[in-house]
Amino acid sequence: MLRIGDNDQGYTLGNRVDVTVWGARKITDSLSASVKIDHTCQEEIDGSDPRLDARRMPMMGMSMDSPTFDPESQGRDLTSVGLGLNYYFQSGTLKGHRIAAEWETPLDQKVNGVQLELDSTWTVGWQYAW
Repeated sequence: MLRIGDNDQGYTLGNRVDVTVWGARKITDSLSASVKIDHTCQEEIDGSDPRLDARRMPMMGMSMDSPTFDPESQGRDLTSVGLGLNYYFQSGTLKGHRIAAEWETPLDQKVNGVQLELDSTWTVGWQYAW
């Protein structure tokens, strides 16, 4: 995503690149495993909206110079790997249902400025196809 020009508030969200390589392998007629590698590069914000600038609108419990509102503390480079399992019910009362789970964890990440890094995540889903 290439951001060109400023919006009418005088700032531009950072450019973003997302690349994903994904593959799955059938283990049985009902069970498959998957692996993916994601890379995201999100640049920092260019400029700021003075209406949202915390230095001009102090909030309760927040410093007037909080890094949360610093445009240079936005953006990151993140490379992660995900491993998943999918089970598709082919008979019985759950025929046509699929249960999937994926665990994803960062391999490498670099954050701009002061911000939290990401941790491992789980995604679990239940789908029905007819």
